[in-house]
Amino acid sequence: MKALLIFLFLLLPGMTWAHGDEPHGAAPAAALTPHYFSTESTSDKYELLLKYEFLKPGSDAHLRLFIADANSNLPVDSARLHISMEGLNEPVSASQSDKGMYLVHAVFPKIGSYKMDVQIEAAQGPDLIQLSGIQAGIELPKPEAIAPPAGKNAPWLFAVLGLGLGGLLVWLMMRSRDRRLRRAVAIAATFLMLPFSAENLRAHGDEDHGAGASAPESPTFLVAKETQFLFGVTTEARSRTAFNESTPLYGTVLPASNGAAVIHSPQAGRIVKLFVRVGESLKQGQPLMQIEQSVDASTRLELESRRAAADAEWKAARAQYERLKSIADIAAKRDLSEAKARMDAAAKARNILDAGGAAGLKSITLSAPIDGIAGPFTLTPGTIVNAGDTLLNITNLNRVYVEAQVYDKDVDRLYAAGKFTVECTDREGHKTQSVKLLARAQSVLPSNQSQRVLFEVNNPEGDFKIGEFVNVRVFAGSSSSSGLSVPNSALTELSGKPAVFVKQSAERYSVVYVSTGQNNGTYTLIQSGLNEGQKIVTEGVYPLKMIYLNQ
Repeated sequence: MKALLIFLFLLLPGMTWAHGDEPHGAAPAAALTPHYFSTESTSDKYELLLKYEFLKPGSDAHLRLFIADANSNLPVDSARLHISMEGLNEPVSASQSDKGMYLVHAVFPKIGSYKMDVQIEAAQGPDLIQLSGIQAGIELPKPEAIAPPAGKNAPWLFAVLGLGLGGLLVWLMMRSRDRRLRRAVAIAATFLMLPFSAENLRAHGDEDHGAGASAPESPTFLVAKETQFLFGVTTEARSRTAFNESTPLYGTVLPASNGAAVIHSPQAGRIVKLFVRVGESLKQGQPLMQIEQSVDASTRLELESRRAAADAEWKAARAQYERLKSIADIAAKRDLSEAKARMDAAAKARNILDAGGAAGLKSITLSAPIDGIAGPFTLTPGTIVNAGDTLLNITNLNRVYVEAQVYDKDVDRLYAAGKFTVECTDREGHKTQSVKLLARAQSVLPSNQSQRVLFEVNNPEGDFKIGEFVNVRVFAGSSSSSGLSVPNSALTELSGKPAVFVKQSAERYSVVYVSTGQNNGTYTLIQSGLNEGQKIVTEGVYPLKMIYLNQ
């Protein structure tokens, strides 16, 4: 029995470790290989990529030609093409199928390698480019499945054997009455199960569970040209240029002079009419609403009595004037003039009391004091308001102020600055160049001893809203340094490190991790990782990041 236990003890670790070195979820290398033939060529103006599948000799062949700007990677639209190929019996034709995509029709007479000369006339100018290595009659290579190594094709078998032998040892331990033998069986069972469990856990410990768990090991990946055009992937070759450093300040958007108006009720009363809607564009002087004065019963009776007296006075004065006018030839001119003056005064008093309606109440029409947009309100005809109540707000965002905080260390840079920009804190790329410093700081915040300065910002589109937090960039009057910089839109983050995507060829990109320096709000200095002349992706970075993480 002891010999059997020793034999099992020596045998089992080898069986349990057999599962530990297996690859888990490793895709065959051929999975990253495109399922089509391609050839490409680039000049200083255009980048040409020809994609095709099996070309059967003697049959109509359809090849896809992609034409992009050599520098920006933007698709070239409405290009006039003249294509010629040696060894073909029939002419080659091309037609545009989409922006930057052209369908080439040709008939290849026999198996072999061909060259295509493409003469282009487009917005970037005329050019002649040759595409070589077009294979006719050649089948695409079939990706071979990678078989698992010998001895590792059935990990479940070792699990069953290990658990079965472990159960056998436990059964022997329970059957035996020898205490020393039972102790030996227990130790053997423990050593039987633990190595398998440890290796089983180790085999799964470094796996990625779920897409995007970590960056792929290979920095290079493929992006179809159709996908690049679809997501607007643009590139730019970077070189060492002057870098204008900037100092960031934190500010808040405030209404400019005549940029905001609050309409209050001048009297207690009832809204009779509304002439404005929420969100309506208003002009200065445009009527907003009519408010009728509200009074108690006794005052209303008094007003009605005064209106009746004024009406009676007007009627009497008019009758007297008409009587004197009918006998104007014998009446004194003085009496006629006095009668007319009395009638006019009575009519004026009557009209004043009539302005408030039948009861002679005072009615006021409010007008817009500035041009702007009517803010939200819940008023309706019949709404009762009190004197001093806020009725609505009018805002004009064509011009706003930004109040920023400046500390002592930045004051000299502020007053010696060449230009300023204002950008949103939560919307990347949203900024304005029309910024002017209105005045030097006139006060200091007691809480942090920072100076408050005011900037004027042209905001014709209304992008900056009142109360919004913004960043003010203070740029030096001249370039303070030079170096290799990239647009901020080109930077992304992978595995917690800054990175850029570099274009290697028409459909091949790679990830380059970089060390960044100062950021002036538009560009960021690259201290290491990127070489001059490399084409980096400036737009469409996020789609490329998703493609890379999910490859």
